[in-house]
Amino acid sequence: MERKLRLNVLFICFAAVLFSTEAMAGGWPVKKGKYLVSLSTSFFRSTKLWDSVGGTKNYPSNGYFQSIGFSTYMEYGISRRVTGVASLPLMVNKFMQDSTGIPRAVTALGDAEVGIRYYLANIDYKYYFGIQGTAILPLYSSVAVGLRTPGAELKFAGSTAGKIGSKTFYLNAEVGGRQYFAIEGPFQLKYGASFGFNFDKKNMVTVGGAGTYSVSSDKSVNPNIVVNRDFSYTMASLSYGHTFSPQFSMFAGVNHFLVGRSTGQGTSFSLSFATRF
Repeated sequence: MERKLRLNVLFICFAAVLFSTEAMAGGWPVKKGKYLVSLSTSFFRSTKLWDSVGGTKNYPSNGYFQSIGFSTYMEYGISRRVTGVASLPLMVNKFMQDSTGIPRAVTALGDAEVGIRYYLANIDYKYYFGIQGTAILPLYSSVAVGLRTPGAELKFAGSTAGKIGSKTFYLNAEVGGRQYFAIEGPFQLKYGASFGFNFDKKNMVTVGGAGTYSVSSDKSVNPNIVVNRDFSYTMASLSYGHTFSPQFSMFAGVNHFLVGRSTGQGTSFSLSFATRF
């Protein structure tokens, strides 16, 4: 594969990896002085809860939890091996859990993330490995939006792209740990992997799985699931991507939560646009 074509494939694969709910950015580098920007929106609704042992139950009083998210992600190539990354989410959360039948809604910025990614190595410009440190900065005061606790994350990623016959594919895997700076934590183990296949030059299908295992001394289960600290889940994802040009791609997908503990059971839908310049 010629290097120019390889770089174009890596951008498409990078954007597909970035699209996943867990925002796995992969091991591929962004060139020095270049930007990668992604704008995403998502919708999630849950009418059932997993309890603390993984059993399912309905929300109290036929309630529900619903979240609409808008997110901006940016990566900038500082040097050949170092990039700066940042993300900013806007959340519109709505939940109803009592007999009044009146949902409570909150709109606010979520947890901003700012970090540095260092590309450890590559093998023949095909296998890429990176490590990233990220600061988590809550931009809200309401207890209904999230944990209201700053934190830090360290994660390792590996990525590759290749060919099956005349078709290109990519593989990506990530694992990381996140610590929130409160007495009750939590500490979270995050993991994910994805496989993407280009069935022609402009269209890609991606399948993957991801999850979080969160541990805290606070074992309470709140139907407003964004404030729970001790929980876990594993989800499967499927997405379709279309490349309009080597610089611009679009992705649409679905994520289904397979198993969980102390969190909501449901399905999310997402739409994302990615560009580089």
